[in-house]
Amino acid sequence: MRGLILFRHAKAAARTGGEADRDRPLTAGGAHDAARMGAWLAEEGLAPSLALVSPARRTRETWQAASAAFPGARMQLVESLYDAGPAQIDAAVSRFGDGEDRVLVVGHNPGLPVYAVELMRAASAPPSAIERLGQRFATASAAVFAFDAADRPQFEGVYEPESLPPLVGAARR
Repeated sequence: MRGLILFRHAKAAARTGGEADRDRPLTAGGAHDAARMGAWLAEEGLAPSLALVSPARRTRETWQAASAAFPGARMQLVESLYDAGPAQIDAAVSRFGDGEDRVLVVGHNPGLPVYAVELMRAASAPPSAIERLGQRFATASAAVFAFDAADRPQFEGVYEPESLPPLVGAARR
């Protein structure tokens, strides 16, 4: 695997009366942010070959909104990604990511940012970046990593939809 993107689901509606947490849909703003992040990742040349998606409605809808930017990507629902900790996320990436160019995981707090911080530490990311992500991993945000030939992570950045630059020009990667 050449790259990994950890993509937190977009903004979901508040839970109502008898609604299960898994059934919470995206808000209109959340769907917009997910589509914007997908478009930006594609513009940057960071399209995944495979998306591993938690079965929760909000993660499936996040993928649906973002996936228009990734016409060649396949999607795999992974039950263990719902409410997953870092070990479960890593196991899913290891299980399904072998032989993939770039894997995108659409998941949840708190597991996704904890896993991202672990990868950032392994990549010797700046302490300020690690601390910032440990404090906030906003909805529809993406933590991006590359892997060298020895499968060591390299931190490329954390991107939030509200701070993305305008989508112009050709892909950089």
